[in-house]
Amino acid sequence: MLDADRASRADEVIQRSEATALPQVAGIYRGTVYVGPQRMTRPLCLTPCAVNLAFGHHEVLFSVLDDPSRTSTGFITVGSSPSIARHAIGRTTSSPGGLIGALVMGMFSVAGFVTGPVLLGFGDDEARGRTGFVTAGWLTLGIGAALGAGAVALGLASRPTVRPGSTVQWVPATGAP
Repeated sequence: MLDADRASRADEVIQRSEATALPQVAGIYRGTVYVGPQRMTRPLCLTPCAVNLAFGHHEVLFSVLDDPSRTSTGFITVGSSPSIARHAIGRTTSSPGGLIGALVMGMFSVAGFVTGPVLLGFGDDEARGRTGFVTAGWLTLGIGAALGAGAVALGLASRPTVRPGSTVQWVPATGAP
């Protein structure tokens, strides 16, 4: 028997692929970017349910029906006695907008760090009519530093978080002495 902490769909993972050159594989699923291992599954049931699986170890993917951010896998072992497996579904959160914003802020920060010293290098020369370059150079460096600090803070705040699920499996007592 399979059960979960929320009404969910249970699928058996029949094949898994991991990237060898890259740590994660990106794909598009229903209009959103999905980063992680790619799996082939076969549907089992909607929890709570009873399933009949072959003897051995099985990986089961649990997906909450009304919250796509809550999916996780659990491993169950099928033996000669019927057993119950209960899964607490994990959660994965990400903020692609925050990461993109951090990258854009970082690029403008680099531009400020490159442009500021160039303006400082021109210097002020009132005889040639060049004034305000030193002020603009320091201002550009300050803005670049502020954008760099903001990019680091936004990037750290936008990191993806993964809270894995947890599975408990047991064989119920038979009641015979």
